[in-house]
Amino acid sequence: MDLFAFDDEIAAWEERLQQASGAARLCLLLQLAWHKRERDTQAALRFAHSLRSQVSECATADAPAAWRPRLTLLEAEAKRLYADLDSAWELAQEALDGFRSCADPGGIADCHFLLSRIASDHGNFGVCDQELSAGVAAAEQAQDAVRVLHLQSEIASWAVLADLPKGRARWSQTLSLHDAPAKAQAGISNFHAMQAFQAAELGKAASLFMQTHAEAMQSGQLHLAILAAVNVGYAFARLNDHPAALEWKQRGLQLARPTGWPASIGAALIQTGETLRQLQRLPAAQDILLEACKVLAGLSASRNYAIALNYLGCLWLDLGESHSAYSTFLRLEQRAQALAQNVFQMDALCGQAQALLQLGRTQQALEAAQQAWRLAQSQDDPFHQIQALQVIASSDACNTLSPPHNTYPSARLYFLHQAEEIAQQIEGYTLPSDLYYAMAQEYAQVGDHAQAYQLALQARTAHQRTHTAEAANRAIAMQVHFQTERARNEGEHHRQLAALEARRAEVLQQTNETLERLGAIGQEITAKLEQEAIFAALDRHVHRLLDATCFAIYLLDADGQNLLAAFDVEAGVRLPPSRIALDDPDSYACRCLHERTEAIHNFPPDQEDPGQIPGTLVTLSALFAPLLVSERVLGVMTIQSERQFAYGERELLIFRTLCSYGAIALDNAHAYQQLQDAQSKLAAQDKLAALGSLVAGVAHELNTPIGNCLIAASGLHEDTQHFVRRVKEQTLRRSDLLRYCEHSEKASAILLRGLNSAADLVHNFKQVAANRNNARRTIFDLHECAHKVENRYAFLIAQHGHRLEQNITPGIMLDSYQEALEEVLSICISNALLHAFDEGQHGLLRMSAELLPGLPRRVRVCVADNGRGISEANLKRIFEPFFTTRLGQGGNGLGLSIAHNLMTAVLSGQISVQSKPGGGSSFVLDLPLCALGGDEALP
Repeated sequence: MDLFAFDDEIAAWEERLQQASGAARLCLLLQLAWHKRERDTQAALRFAHSLRSQVSECATADAPAAWRPRLTLLEAEAKRLYADLDSAWELAQEALDGFRSCADPGGIADCHFLLSRIASDHGNFGVCDQELSAGVAAAEQAQDAVRVLHLQSEIASWAVLADLPKGRARWSQTLSLHDAPAKAQAGISNFHAMQAFQAAELGKAASLFMQTHAEAMQSGQLHLAILAAVNVGYAFARLNDHPAALEWKQRGLQLARPTGWPASIGAALIQTGETLRQLQRLPAAQDILLEACKVLAGLSASRNYAIALNYLGCLWLDLGESHSAYSTFLRLEQRAQALAQNVFQMDALCGQAQALLQLGRTQQALEAAQQAWRLAQSQDDPFHQIQALQVIASSDACNTLSPPHNTYPSARLYFLHQAEEIAQQIEGYTLPSDLYYAMAQEYAQVGDHAQAYQLALQARTAHQRTHTAEAANRAIAMQVHFQTERARNEGEHHRQLAALEARRAEVLQQTNETLERLGAIGQEITAKLEQEAIFAALDRHVHRLLDATCFAIYLLDADGQNLLAAFDVEAGVRLPPSRIALDDPDSYACRCLHERTEAIHNFPPDQEDPGQIPGTLVTLSALFAPLLVSERVLGVMTIQSERQFAYGERELLIFRTLCSYGAIALDNAHAYQQLQDAQSKLAAQDKLAALGSLVAGVAHELNTPIGNCLIAASGLHEDTQHFVRRVKEQTLRRSDLLRYCEHSEKASAILLRGLNSAADLVHNFKQVAANRNNARRTIFDLHECAHKVENRYAFLIAQHGHRLEQNITPGIMLDSYQEALEEVLSICISNALLHAFDEGQHGLLRMSAELLPGLPRRVRVCVADNGRGISEANLKRIFEPFFTTRLGQGGNGLGLSIAHNLMTAVLSGQISVQSKPGGGSSFVLDLPLCALGGDEALP
């Protein structure tokens, strides 16, 4: 596994992933997870969780044994980025053991590198050096040039920070910018940028940090890219180019904020705050630096926290808070000793000297400044030399010192000119105005007013150059942005609290709306007579109504000893069936089935769930409910979420209702399947009016309105109990009475609508079950029979703009069942009116009849329309009970089934249909003039 990857490689892998499968797909997923660890840490962790359960099943050319420690190392790096250093250390050690066991030196090198970063964040630079050295040895064993150079550039960067002369002598020639592998360039560029910065080659440093930023972004090293952007700004700030400094520091902050990484955000904040301080935007600088210290609180042993202390101490000096400044610089000195970095030691000494001056302790200030000056000289650090010399010159005890020669009128002027000479040697550096002002003031003290005037003019020019309008405007914009972001965060917190209260108030109102919506859903679900169709409908509505990363339906198997995962979907992927023994003590599904009650479970993120099925996603919330029909339990349904506390009372109510519908539908589907099996054994004829279909249809059609009535009645019962309790307790308020009346009205409407629907269905069922025993046989004229039907529908046909033409010759006499034939003709006409014509179309219906030759004598009646026609798929099912294309829009799927039963069971005939899309439809009734069987009608 490579250490880094370029953006074009990531894009290529993502494209190949769309077509890959099996082990090749898993290899690509692992590559993407590893190389997105800084590009998108959360996405990388999701890949890792998904892959971890599947790694053991793969066999690839790469050693599969190395996959698991690689995923562990990825998680360790994420922990480190989010400042959970202890967990990161443990996971990195675990990964190291894993790589050692499978003899992967590249992985071992990566572990040592991460351990070094964790150690540096802890401030333990001895361990940091050891881990980096061990990482280099492992990378050399792996013969991986990129890893070797990357680790060496990290060692070299720390070396020049600790001691510039020694670090430069050791690493400058070893780490060349030329001929290095492209993926190692970012680390090497960063080392050379650090070296140039420490040597006060600020223009070169800024250029190299820009190069580092670009290379790190391309290779996915976002943490390094953020630091490089901030360091570009730091270099420009040292050159007193504040507009450019703010631009780059703001770029770093914009990159860092979305990551949530404390170290990166803190680094960007402290540098931004320091530039604002230099521009005298002190309140904004104070807000940002205090936030930086808060963000870095978990990294108080790190180098960034030491930088924050330095800048905060300087801010206290500017605000005149001398005691706070001195205390802060003392803390910085302690951190400098722990970090073993001279740059912080010089910052601490200079800061202490300035604070002591403000406190009037001039002799102590002078001693601290001299110590800082000597240390800066030994490190070839011109900036700290300038700072120390200015502090020495500011001390009243300065005049007690004897300069090497008497070129200048006073010792103070000697030290100030020494600072000026050093500053002028720094390429591109603008001398600070306060240095000119101090020199002008001293020349005025010794009586050289002309020189003092010239220096005052230079001071003014320097001030104007470093405090441009552009810098001031950018500083104001950043201050406003910072304050706006903080206000937005506070506002978001209050908004969430208000939303929580509003949510509680809305629950009652949403309950009735939810009941109506669930009623429609229940009608759809219970209309299904195939198990897979029921599963699909439940899955669709569960995901629309609830947070369900995982959704599963467990059904009891035939022997009643196991639960079978008949439908199990995880993150949109259908999992293979699995079994759970009913005596499994860790299974929440089995516990739910035994107890026959719903259960909500919430799991802490850091606690192992004993009930988790191996190979599935880790979820933090789960809701289980039994599938009950009367007293029979069919199985268990569950939803699970990756969020904690995802389910409450409202979710439980919705899920309970869906489970009720699901149980009814599954029970109906089972009964329907049993009846279909019986039909296939008992009847080989191709008849659509099957007893099993009818019985199943009766059950699911009646269960929907009755189920809705039960739910409404249950809600009304609970409201009534609550109302009675309030009356008895004499706590009834007007609002309670009004709410009870409103709920009662809605529940009554639901009950009335459901019972009317059930009554209509019962009436239709009677017609489905029609036979000769309850029909009256007569002798009648077919023309008169058709004319009665025509008159019955005349108004409705005219109302819709259609026409009905009847072409049946009088005198065709039938000895049959007139009411049954009228019902069949009516069904054919009403079916055409409902289905045949588009909105606004003026249609034509025709009724015709012809006598057929042969014995027994027969007549063929045709009811035709010129409508849209019927598709081939629907044509095959048109006489099935409860099949309709207008569910919920006036159709219940019983009409043509009733017509088929009447024609075959009562009229001794047959009904067929001829149609094609766009060509209209024709229903053909073929029946004898004398119905078979039964007593003949009296003339």
